[in-house]
Amino acid sequence: MRCHAEHVMVLTLIAAPAVWTQSVQTTGPISKPVVRVVPLTVHYEEIVHKPGRRPATTQEMILAIRSDGATARVQVFRALDGVSVIDRRRVIGFPNGDHVEVNDLLKLVVAVKTRLALPSEFPTLTAASSCRTDLAGYPAAPNEVLSGTEVVSGYKTSVFRRETARARFTNWRAPDLGCVELRRLTEFKDRDGVISDTSDLRAVRIVRGEPDTQLFHVDAAYERVSFSERYRRECQHWRQPIDASVLARLSRDDLALEGRWIRDLSTLGKTPRIYTAPR
Repeated sequence: MRCHAEHVMVLTLIAAPAVWTQSVQTTGPISKPVVRVVPLTVHYEEIVHKPGRRPATTQEMILAIRSDGATARVQVFRALDGVSVIDRRRVIGFPNGDHVEVNDLLKLVVAVKTRLALPSEFPTLTAASSCRTDLAGYPAAPNEVLSGTEVVSGYKTSVFRRETARARFTNWRAPDLGCVELRRLTEFKDRDGVISDTSDLRAVRIVRGEPDTQLFHVDAAYERVSFSERYRRECQHWRQPIDASVLARLSRDDLALEGRWIRDLSTLGKTPRIYTAPR
């Protein structure tokens, strides 16, 4: 298991909202995202195929979306035996810009206020574009090609493919579910460009309606830490060396967020959103 060297929140959106963020802003503060929200909970399993080994379920994931636009992503990581749980992490975003990352194994919480008009986990692709572009008309990924449609778990999906020097990616997104991804196949290449390992993330259960409130709950007893401190703690737990350059970058991010740390977890999702007028 690797130390958490990244964070899901895009810090550039805090300093200067991206074009798609501006596209849902008005002349005043936003209380709810101006998009079609489909409340649901999607349960996923990731099957990893490695040469010489049996296929193993190495990750279970839950994506939950509330009708108010709040989102929660839960990741449960398993060892290659497919049984032993080695980590559990959550990312929770609220429509007022509150952003929370939780390590349930180590009982650590990073909580900050952002200027995001939508939680970073919210699917911003539009059903009208067959899930090809976002709210501002930008493609989901560079060089991505719409290759057709398929039915996955009873829902019509748009199938997208793209390829790089290192891997081939195929994504299945469901317009009727707000462009939520129902399958993601990643085929990794070896040095000769031949497909070797594969990762197949599939939706195994889809529940429409408001998700379980516990997915959005953060235990008040969990320790509140910064991004850099979480990185230190995880490296220590996994007995991995601390990368000085990563630590320096995360420390700079911490400094940029000075004054935006959320200390009282009981206020999550309840305070006014930080508003920045479009430039």
